[in-house]
Amino acid sequence: MVKKPMLMLSEAKALLTFTKDHRKIIYDYRNHAIITLMLTAAFSPYEIIHLKEADYQKKDGKHVLYVQKKNQDRKDIIYLSKGSIDALNDYLALRKSNNPYMFISQNHTTKAGHLSRTFFYYMFKILIVKSGLEHTGITPRGLRH
Repeated sequence: MVKKPMLMLSEAKALLTFTKDHRKIIYDYRNHAIITLMLTAAFSPYEIIHLKEADYQKKDGKHVLYVQKKNQDRKDIIYLSKGSIDALNDYLALRKSNNPYMFISQNHTTKAGHLSRTFFYYMFKILIVKSGLEHTGITPRGLRH
């Protein structure tokens, strides 16, 4: 059995801190929100890419995301942490698009309107290298664990 790489708690905190401290333009705010959701709410790359802005709502006074699971007809309700809410609100305050997807390419490079899977993995790799965590071998899916 092959053991998948996971981040230690200190490495996860370092990644969150890095993405938060290096926010300058909307791309940085988007990337921080993505990493925050992946680390704190166990989102998969598929769920991040296909998340829609309308899925971000309040239910019983709490912020939630309705998440479409791959190959399923139902949506799960994910209750968000304060850090996730702050990261999403900071990103959405800067976003000036009517695109229904939550995380978009500001260059409008995909026909579907959401980030492409290829770009998502490229962006993730860049963040891991810049944050000094390339030695971990972490993958986007590995952030869930």
